[in-house]
Amino acid sequence: MPSSLLKRAFCSLTCQLSKSAISCKGHAGMICCCLCVNATLHNSASIPVHLLTDRAVSISNTSLEDFIKHTDESIRALVQRVNQRHEALQARMISQQAFDDCLQVLGWNWTPSNIILNERFRFKIASMVMYGWAHIYVRDGLADNELGQAMKTYFSNRSLTSFRKLGEYVATFTFPKRSPNLAHLFTASANANSSRKGSFSCTGSEFLTLTPVVHRYFTRVVASRGEFMPVVSSMIAVLNAVMLLMSVRSGTIKPQELCSAIAAHLLLYKAYYGDAAFRPKHRYSLHLPGMLLRFGFLLAAFTHERKHRLVTRYTRDRKNLRNWDAGAIEEITCHQMWELKQPFFLACATARPRGKILYPLREMFPGVDDDAFVVVNDMCVNGGRVCAGDVVSCLVDGQAQLGELLLNIAVQMPASYTVYSVIALWQSDPNESTADIWRKFRVSKENVVKLESNTSIDTVFTYRMAVDQQTCVVYFPPEILPKRV
Repeated sequence: MPSSLLKRAFCSLTCQLSKSAISCKGHAGMICCCLCVNATLHNSASIPVHLLTDRAVSISNTSLEDFIKHTDESIRALVQRVNQRHEALQARMISQQAFDDCLQVLGWNWTPSNIILNERFRFKIASMVMYGWAHIYVRDGLADNELGQAMKTYFSNRSLTSFRKLGEYVATFTFPKRSPNLAHLFTASANANSSRKGSFSCTGSEFLTLTPVVHRYFTRVVASRGEFMPVVSSMIAVLNAVMLLMSVRSGTIKPQELCSAIAAHLLLYKAYYGDAAFRPKHRYSLHLPGMLLRFGFLLAAFTHERKHRLVTRYTRDRKNLRNWDAGAIEEITCHQMWELKQPFFLACATARPRGKILYPLREMFPGVDDDAFVVVNDMCVNGGRVCAGDVVSCLVDGQAQLGELLLNIAVQMPASYTVYSVIALWQSDPNESTADIWRKFRVSKENVVKLESNTSIDTVFTYRMAVDQQTCVVYFPPEILPKRV
């Protein structure tokens, strides 16, 4: 099995869960949500169902109370009905076309061994299903598509707001060093294509990295021009929802807070773009707060979906197709076992310090041999991975502080390594509100501290340095706004 086919299989696995596992049609069905009895597509090749009967409700309806939710028993009954229709097809009591039309209306596919009816599993679908919020919002989702729609509105009206201007604005910010490279998203050709098509093509991780900066661009720059304010309001609202969803993993976002943000966006989007612009993903988003309340967390994506490139890396040079899959798994397993034996499993880049850097290390760690030092990069923290040059928050004498990470250094002790972080602390502006998501700091390299990394570094930040390099504005994600830095 060639690596390209393996990658495509990994990419499509989660997309096929609804079809292969529970056989729900999703977007392809007239009833497009597997959790709702009467949520129907607003647009249809024929007359939309919600215009023909009061029992059907368009997905453009933003009120949860108007939809009838499936129960575990009602889904089982629906699948049994699909099986009965298939038995009628086999007995030639109905035509193939009538059978296909029935499945289209019901929103479910027939499969010979549906796990919902398997008594060994007894899956309770209505109680188990969780939608991946990243698929809803940032992977051909609500946020990235709406950015394309908004920019096309400005492009069509020859406004100063454009992808080119947005790209220039993004270039003034500094992202964590291990964040995706964003320059290719705003090349001249990419800007022209995005403006013409009214879409914005990027990966999920790229858009999540851009989200706070795009939010600031629409809040501080576009809104000040006063052009197409309904577009601005809707765009800011969807980015607010994405920023809250990014913070759900910290456990600080409440379901009601998320529900309010999602509902606010849908109302603003509907007010400008209209009912016809609604997609099934708009409907799916309304389920996320309830899922957060039920499960206590929300999955963005499965691990294998975030590791497509890693799979390709392992399999790129495997040319022999005999026992290809077994050989690939063996190579991955052996490498993982080797990594587990390394002293810095969470640090994927280490190096021995050489040259001038040894002079300050000898002063900070008197009596330690040079061979005991190891430079450690790519440590896992909130917001991603951190390395020298990133802006991070840390605890100093029990108080939250923020500054530039100058160095992560591991010192070999008799039993194990101890990792220290050298951080130049910055001074916060006393006039800044601690509730603002962008806060100003005075840059300094005079107040340098040495901390144990395991208990000090908390979060890595996106920031924008002033031209004179004296001050800097830093983005504070929602999960750490209550912390006073």
